[in-house]
Amino acid sequence: MKLVRWACGALILAGCGGGRGGEAPFAGPFEEVVLESTAHGFRASVDFSAPRITTTQEAGETFSRVECEGCRAEAPADGSPAIPVFTRTLLVPQGATVEITHVEVTVGGTYDLLLRPFQAREGDDSPEFEQPGPVSEAAYDWVPPFAYNTEAYALDVPQPAAAVRASPVQSSRHLSLVVLHIAAGNYQAASKRLTLYSRVEFGVTFVGGSDLFLDGAAGNPFHQTNAPLVRRAWNGDAVESSTPLEVDSFIHYGEELIILTAPAYRAEADRLAQHKNARGLLTNVFTVNDGPSELGPDTPQEIRDFLDDRHAHVLVQAGYLLLLGDQSSIPVWNVPTRYHPDGSPVPTDFPYSLIDKDPLGDDLYPDVALGRLGAASIDEARRMVDKIIQYEADPPIPTPEQPFYGRAALATSFWPSTLGDPPCVEWHRDLIPRAERARGGLVARGYEVQRLYAAREDQSVPANVPCLLSDRSPLPPPLRRVDGFEWNADRFDILAAFASGKSLLLYTGHGKRTGWCDPLFGIGSIPDLDNGDLLPFVIHACCATGAFDGLADYLLRYPKGAIASVGFTRNANSKFTSRLLWSVCERDCHPPGAVPRLGDLVDCARAEMAELAGALPAAAAYGQAHTHTRMLQLHGDPTLRIWERPPVQLPLQAIDDQIPGVIALAYPVADVTITVFEDLGEVMVPIGRSVVPADGHVTIDPIVEPTGDNPLRFFAHHDDGIAKEIVVLAAED
Repeated sequence: MKLVRWACGALILAGCGGGRGGEAPFAGPFEEVVLESTAHGFRASVDFSAPRITTTQEAGETFSRVECEGCRAEAPADGSPAIPVFTRTLLVPQGATVEITHVEVTVGGTYDLLLRPFQAREGDDSPEFEQPGPVSEAAYDWVPPFAYNTEAYALDVPQPAAAVRASPVQSSRHLSLVVLHIAAGNYQAASKRLTLYSRVEFGVTFVGGSDLFLDGAAGNPFHQTNAPLVRRAWNGDAVESSTPLEVDSFIHYGEELIILTAPAYRAEADRLAQHKNARGLLTNVFTVNDGPSELGPDTPQEIRDFLDDRHAHVLVQAGYLLLLGDQSSIPVWNVPTRYHPDGSPVPTDFPYSLIDKDPLGDDLYPDVALGRLGAASIDEARRMVDKIIQYEADPPIPTPEQPFYGRAALATSFWPSTLGDPPCVEWHRDLIPRAERARGGLVARGYEVQRLYAAREDQSVPANVPCLLSDRSPLPPPLRRVDGFEWNADRFDILAAFASGKSLLLYTGHGKRTGWCDPLFGIGSIPDLDNGDLLPFVIHACCATGAFDGLADYLLRYPKGAIASVGFTRNANSKFTSRLLWSVCERDCHPPGAVPRLGDLVDCARAEMAELAGALPAAAAYGQAHTHTRMLQLHGDPTLRIWERPPVQLPLQAIDDQIPGVIALAYPVADVTITVFEDLGEVMVPIGRSVVPADGHVTIDPIVEPTGDNPLRFFAHHDDGIAKEIVVLAAED
């Protein structure tokens, strides 16, 4: 067996076996290849690169940690041997089940070692971060208890027994899906024998069901919210580009956005709905928590029942849900945790996003994108609605001093190792690599990103100046000592970043309900903000700031602050906070240049978290993913698009192509979405929606025929343009 030493001191073990009898050495980099993808099945191969194996001293034992490119550690239970596993989401035809077939593994190497157990809570923060008051110094260095399952290590059968497994079928946004788990090897614990694969080739057969991935409702042009999931799926290219429109009987015309609000905020909700409708987004408002003598639903379950019933009896089923009001106005769910050791419930709005499903069930994927404006007074509700209307209808005007668009600031800190290393070596939580990966994703999208990096130790002491990452690799430029980087960001730098005009602000590190821990920035700093109408989207990749009365919430309540915020309502594990950070920055769910709605962006992060779940709901990692998908909370309007470029004014006129019996227009800009409503006065009837092709002539196929007795209203929308109503002129005009 050949040993190759990495620069960081870890070992790469190149496999043995000579390439015969189902054995072949690790030949190159990690690679996944789709061999076949249809509505009947799927075939793929995964080539694993040579593993990185390091040793650790824990619980009186010398364990080997095995890492493979593209993989993460997985085990059926906390404390069981941790096998590297590669995961990808696979879409499933409607009504079908999944059968794994034709699995062929090629062994890359066999090793005798004591494999490190899976640590579900590795990446947790101290419970102190959820408690009021200051956090002790010991809390920052806190490490969760080490899990070691002696029964699992007494087994002498290969685990996992199957190289390829599929999670139970779930549904979301007119799609069915599973997560495939492809193991990079197996382990016989009692014999301490690890077998790693250099290649796994397998097939999936879709059994029963239809030949269509999309359900009938997906043919409705007002239901096109599943594109992010399709793009992210391994077999997304197999999904039909269109599906026939199926219009079942309906009682109401429906809406794309539902706003739920309490009686006190109804006027502001109506004002926001009027603004949304005037932009071509079909919106309706419903009152909740109006007392037992009124018609509106009051309890969380009653509100859920109302949403289920509405969904079942409308022509256009809402893809977005906005709650306008704080917890006292619209109740929050408190669901049992499947993760936190203290067993206390998780405050969440997530069950409101499930349609016709058990709110306490195993589902990891929402059916509608959800956000909340947590107003606690009429003034706060008015302020939040004002922010949204101005941001969408009258966006900020950039200046050389305040460019705003395509500008971001990223805050984090360097924490020294707690493992006896010099103070210039980073802590095992890897905040700097996490932040740098996020920054790279934004730079690739054209952002200019300001680093706001701090360091925990006194930087006037030369030995404290950061020098190495936790894997002993050097810091990247310009963070090296030779670069003279200053690790001194503080609350004043964060306030200055707001004031200078940033469309995106991000933080990763320690956090608690009231704010970020390093650099320090919290609720108490919000009155000092001076950013006017330059309102950023703020991402909190940390613990607890996403609470319903936390920093993320308060940034929306104040006149300046943020346009929207997303974070976790309780202590969160860094494996999941990093998925939020990377999902927002890398945008794998969306094509280059796209400007997604916030609700879709957050739900893509949830889809990434679902890939961290174990294959079965009983697995420890499944409980983690289940809880984190519920803790993730968007404070803001889920239909909002964050401007990345200065928005353009779209032409306000189209020409009627005058084709008898057909709604056909000539519009001067391609790729613009044209929406048509029939105005009945109190009700806007959705007629149709279509995208302008390259030749500028667009035909809108109606989902219901216009009556001919009422005016048709036309709206134009583009990701880079301000959506507005347009006028359709006769050709001679």
